[in-house]
Amino acid sequence: MTPAVEERCGQCLAGPVSLAAGAFESGDRWCALGDSITEGGYYHRYVELFYQTRFPRRKLDVVDCGIRGDTAPRAAQRVQWDCLWAKPNVVSVMLGMNDVGWNLIRLPAPELVPFTRELNQELLQVRGLAPGDYALSIDGKTIRTIGAAQWAEGINLAVEPDAPQLRQSLTVHAALQQKWKAQGALRGIAFIEHNVWPEANRPLAAGLVADELDAGLQKIAGGNPGWRAQLKKNYLEAKPREAELKRELETAVAAARQAAQTKPHEFVLRRVVSRPGRPSESAPLQRR
Repeated sequence: MTPAVEERCGQCLAGPVSLAAGAFESGDRWCALGDSITEGGYYHRYVELFYQTRFPRRKLDVVDCGIRGDTAPRAAQRVQWDCLWAKPNVVSVMLGMNDVGWNLIRLPAPELVPFTRELNQELLQVRGLAPGDYALSIDGKTIRTIGAAQWAEGINLAVEPDAPQLRQSLTVHAALQQKWKAQGALRGIAFIEHNVWPEANRPLAAGLVADELDAGLQKIAGGNPGWRAQLKKNYLEAKPREAELKRELETAVAAARQAAQTKPHEFVLRRVVSRPGRPSESAPLQRR
């Protein structure tokens, strides 16, 4: 951090602040407080999936506390009922992304963050092989055939499309998508109630006054009657299912954690002999 940035941060935050953060530990509960970027899951979902697939024994709870269009004062107004109720030990805040200027962001994320090189490595190396080509199979499925020199350098199993690691990760992702679907409906409820009844005690009952809802939606949607009607429809359908949606979310998290648990695989490395009439040589490489 440059001195100028340090000075500016110190003025804004009333004192020197360490921006370094360590890895999440098992048992952590992270509440992500923010606006539409947070509500839509444009960063914390990736972190959640990363931890589920890379550290399946760490129990990390991720709670979406984003509400579209929110500001710092309004987020502070709801922090107690929308964030601290979950008793988090980690809270992040991201607000004002629309003020950054999207025209300044031109490079795709993989070019900005070397994700595969630094965060997505499962290197398999085999040294001491005689010259020649060798085929790797995992659980009976051929993954890659390359030469001995390349095996000595190693291959990254994390990006092999036919490896069971990727298929398992996709299963975890599918379970988390069910969580995020339920979570999205719950955030839709929070968005309406935060804007229509900002001062009301929480939790709010399902049988709310219709004219209050209509008046509040008029403030949100203004002269867009189609959006106003859709917001009302979504809210009236989701609110009676609020408890059910929370159960669906919990069930999906449990399914994702179960799918992420490590499994044994059989690795077989077979020398590929190109000379006709000579059978290939096979031997188990590794079991895990």
